[in-house]
Amino acid sequence: MFQTEQYFVRDGHHRVSVCRALDVPIIEADVTLVRTLIAPDGVRSRADLTRKELRRLAATDDGSTWSAPRAAHDARDCPSPDGCLDKPMIAAGPLPDDPARPLVVLCYAANGLRCRRSVDGGASFGRSVLAAPGFYGDVRVDRRGRVHVVVTSGPGGFTSPGWFGSEQNRVVYARSDDGGVTYRQVSVASAMGERVPMYFSNAQVVRDEARSLTHVVYPAGAGVAWDIVVATSRDDGLTWTRRRANDDAPCATHMTPSAALDPATGGLHLLWLESRDGRGAAVWARCDAGSPACGANERVSDGPFAAFALVRQSPRWLGEYHALVVDEGRRRLHALWTGTVTEGGAPVARIFHAAAGL
Repeated sequence: MFQTEQYFVRDGHHRVSVCRALDVPIIEADVTLVRTLIAPDGVRSRADLTRKELRRLAATDDGSTWSAPRAAHDARDCPSPDGCLDKPMIAAGPLPDDPARPLVVLCYAANGLRCRRSVDGGASFGRSVLAAPGFYGDVRVDRRGRVHVVVTSGPGGFTSPGWFGSEQNRVVYARSDDGGVTYRQVSVASAMGERVPMYFSNAQVVRDEARSLTHVVYPAGAGVAWDIVVATSRDDGLTWTRRRANDDAPCATHMTPSAALDPATGGLHLLWLESRDGRGAAVWARCDAGSPACGANERVSDGPFAAFALVRQSPRWLGEYHALVVDEGRRRLHALWTGTVTEGGAPVARIFHAAAGL
């Protein structure tokens, strides 16, 4: 390979050297053209080329390569060979006392929701700490480096007497003000007497730093007629006001909400699965800051599901986690959910994506 003053030869080094010494401009050779983004300056050996490539990847790699995977949980959280770890989640933001440095927080269920923090970009993580009792929940890091956690918890913490709804279940809001070193349970975001399910709850927490608002989203209702509830706090989680996001009669199942904030407007975007048409659908709504009610609901899935059932570990399982992401720079909203379609004469679960402008 020849580029300006650098050349790399698989066979025939002597012939190339002789031609260059005699100023012979042409040599007979089998040549392979290689297009590269690597600048030729400073390349004098194979080692120089390798270092150039590594620097290029570190600077421009968009996720096509990854660091080597390693265990992220604290080994002390699961000494049993039977396994006890579940529902991993991760969030990132600035360190509270040094905003130029990154804070990465990972949480998982292990006899409660336990969290570990990294202050070196994920190269290492500290010892896990209990953030809140329970295991279905969410974690976010705000722009001040505070870690917000919400979790659905039963009276025994990890266990629940009502997997599909109980007045003894509650949605707990916890927070770390020191960058994930310690956590304190601030309040219960769900209302007293609400029947909150454990399965298919997937409580969400979203912090609107510009407007000093904290939003918690969760399902609640009698039987399996769950509504999507948006609890909002204006005093850092000490007190809550609540509104219903779904705009149909309270008789259908609405579950597994996902939430994302549009920082530019303060609009809280929601995605959930529901059965209002009897067949099932993925539905979107926006709850504007300061509005007493959420906006009109809109179906995101392109047709009714092949089946809607509260079953788990089966081909029809609708899952317990979906995703909603705001691309603030491009003013786009991305939704990802599980829906059922008919294949081979039977309903099976598949993953779907849709996007819309903000």
